[in-house]
Amino acid sequence: MSSPPSAPPAPADVFARRRGWVAAFLVLLAVHVAASLVGWHDQGFAGHEFRQAQTAISSYFIAVEHNYGLAYPTPILGKPWSIPMEFPLYEWTVARLVTWFHWPIVETGRGVSLACFYLTLPAWFLLLGSAGLSHARRLAVLMVALVMPVYVFYSRAFMIESLALLAASWHAWFVIRATQTRRPAWLAGAWLCGAAAALAKITTWATLMLPCAAYTLWLMATLRPAGRASGWMPALRVAAWSLAAVLPPLAAGWWWVRAADALKVQNPTAWFLASGPMESFNFGPLALRFTGEFWRQLVAFWDSILLPAVPLAAVLGIALLLRGRWRAPLVLCLAGFLGSQLLFAHLYFAHSYYFYANGFLLAGMVGLAACRILDQANWPRFVRLGIFGAVLAAGAGRYVTDYLPAQRILNPAATGLTQLVQTLTAPDDVIVVFGHDWSAAIPFAARRRALMVPSGTEYETERWARSLALLHDENLTLTLVESSGPGLDPAIRRRLADLCMHPQPVARYHGTMDVYVRRDRLHAVLTTLRGAAFSNTVIPPNRPAPAGEHAFDATRDAAGFIMMSPFPLRYRAPYEVPPWQEYENRPVFLAHPTTELEFAVPAGARTLTLAFGMIAAAYLEHGSDGVELFVESREASGAARELWRRRYNPRDVPADRAEQTVTLDLPAGSTRILVRTGPAASPSYDWVYFSDIEIR
Repeated sequence: MSSPPSAPPAPADVFARRRGWVAAFLVLLAVHVAASLVGWHDQGFAGHEFRQAQTAISSYFIAVEHNYGLAYPTPILGKPWSIPMEFPLYEWTVARLVTWFHWPIVETGRGVSLACFYLTLPAWFLLLGSAGLSHARRLAVLMVALVMPVYVFYSRAFMIESLALLAASWHAWFVIRATQTRRPAWLAGAWLCGAAAALAKITTWATLMLPCAAYTLWLMATLRPAGRASGWMPALRVAAWSLAAVLPPLAAGWWWVRAADALKVQNPTAWFLASGPMESFNFGPLALRFTGEFWRQLVAFWDSILLPAVPLAAVLGIALLLRGRWRAPLVLCLAGFLGSQLLFAHLYFAHSYYFYANGFLLAGMVGLAACRILDQANWPRFVRLGIFGAVLAAGAGRYVTDYLPAQRILNPAATGLTQLVQTLTAPDDVIVVFGHDWSAAIPFAARRRALMVPSGTEYETERWARSLALLHDENLTLTLVESSGPGLDPAIRRRLADLCMHPQPVARYHGTMDVYVRRDRLHAVLTTLRGAAFSNTVIPPNRPAPAGEHAFDATRDAAGFIMMSPFPLRYRAPYEVPPWQEYENRPVFLAHPTTELEFAVPAGARTLTLAFGMIAAAYLEHGSDGVELFVESREASGAARELWRRRYNPRDVPADRAEQTVTLDLPAGSTRILVRTGPAASPSYDWVYFSDIEIR
């Protein structure tokens, strides 16, 4: 957008000293670099951990598996492991750098993001130049962008945002140049950068296309026919070149959406990520744009992630009262800034980081308004510079107050949970996670593939069965269940049974995450956990539960009763109950007569399963004459009913020497179950045990 040459600056023109503005910009750029490096080695993902972890785990497994195909791995929703969201330009770059230089992956991801942001600044500089701004004025506008929290905090994030903005910004520049000059070289540049932008993140590319479209319409209007002789050809040529610069990238973006959908629908858990189901999430209902909640949320984001509302409104208000020449650029910036939010209404309503794509357009508006104020030669110089400085200070202050503290929190490379997962699983094992939605944070931190069960889908039996069938050849060793309540959702309990998980957790992390292990791995896991310690992780203590009659205390007693689900309400035992006791590589509860266990019947439970046996030395070496086993149910009224009784004598009945299993139907109305052992005659050496007691 060309403009007539400016007159020589007046003595009061604050932009007269170009070197001063260059120096100020470089100082602010250095401050931006320093701020971005705070917490550089932090292994956590401050700010939208969900999205950062998803990008990070893709980059990690691309590097590990050397998989640079379009069906790149994002192993968090089971098989097939590919659920491509964006064309993996960013992930490929990170993976290559990690592989070539053996750099740590988190820092490499941050470095790529930050480099892309700094490479975007020249494109913005050129775009501002096309609007007729002098070099000093362009630097003033860029300085406003540099203090916006979104461009400090998220330019170092492990996300594709800065790469997408880099490609989209350069595409916008090439579109303008191709439209102005109508030369093939500029068109080729537009195709290359536009394709990269549309493939990387089509929503970011579309944001930049809105002001480009507005510029094209303005340029066509300036070429409207003055008379019949001139015709519409000049305007049509502009439209043709503009479309030629935009349509091939649009086609590339459309192709990728279709290709990605074809891969996503192969995964029964990832169906909701296809473009059809995601349409309402991306755009939101039309009515959303007319709600007060929508605009309050947007204004809150402008205030928190871009510039504080008061100085923002003040500067724009003052500029509007002043007559100036920057109306067209302001309109272009406004078209992109508000247009993108109205187009992708729900995305901007739900995610603050989406303003990374259009925040610089607001910086353009504020910067142009500030330049208009700085141009008021009849105002005192210190007032004009003071207003501009206040704008910069407001943005920087918001960052220092709200975002810098999060960068200073250093998370270790391994938490107690990830150390536990890595200790109990092999690198090729798969973990299953309930209650954490489909966040990749845990799988990435543990460097394990996972089947994350998105919130609510634990009830979708058909999809769950398909996901489980696809994983039949994988080792599903651990299941993590996030729950703050004391009870376990019956649906999740059924899923644990489908996964062949032992029904009692072997550890609890941070009081909210229970760790379950596959039944056939329980012995190895218990052997590993004896005496082990992991930060913020509670493992059943390695001490015996006291003899006598007691109310069950999970903190004290869990290790001795690990084979029971649920844990008993109370127990009576003639001897101390050893923790982690095992027989033939299985955890057992030694129920020497007379032992009594009382259980509460969980809601919806219908059966009781008992697995029991006797330690061989008891009858082979010491001649135990066996035991009596009893099961009794009780109703809320107190009425008791014997459900089962058995004389168990491995010494005299060879068939009893193998471990026994019995499943009993529970009568309706049962609220309590009593399991009891008693001597057959002599109580000597009656070393009977339970390896499983489960009510479900």
